[in-house]
Amino acid sequence: MIKNGEVVAGILPENIEKNRYSNICPYDSRRVVLRRPCGDGAAATTDYINASHIELPGVRAIASQGPTHPQWHGPDTTGDFWAAVWEQGCEVVVALAKVQPGYSGSACYWPEATGQVVVATGWPSLAVRLLSKEKGPHFTTRRLQLELSSKPGSGTATRVVTHFHYDRWPNYGVPDVPD
Repeated sequence: MIKNGEVVAGILPENIEKNRYSNICPYDSRRVVLRRPCGDGAAATTDYINASHIELPGVRAIASQGPTHPQWHGPDTTGDFWAAVWEQGCEVVVALAKVQPGYSGSACYWPEATGQVVVATGWPSLAVRLLSKEKGPHFTTRRLQLELSSKPGSGTATRVVTHFHYDRWPNYGVPDVPD
């Protein structure tokens, strides 16, 4: 829920379409700020992503809404998502959403075939490559390699991210069976 004065960035006109749900925005004091804005049009000028820092004893995490896709809802925010993963040094991504069109589904922001590369929208120098995929009964584990190319001739930096996708997680609520 949005309270007065605690959420400003998430309801700015240039950011509002980047929210899957208009009433769920990060508090300004906890939001992840992109260091290098990306995207198209007005969205290219903003450092906003619907993501919040979470700090618990011994745990540092980020909670984010799944990226949107323009064919379904709002702008393509997959570039913002991968930019945040790169900039924040995330090693693990946990997806608790089905890939499906509409407000309640997440865009498929990862490559599906081994060796396939997806270039992060708005980040022509940031690519995601699928190294491996293992399908379980309720989830899929992927090893993804992020590749950041800097200026021509200066090389590429890479990182490996583990992606746990719980594809049986309902859009609202929690799974009926804990396994």
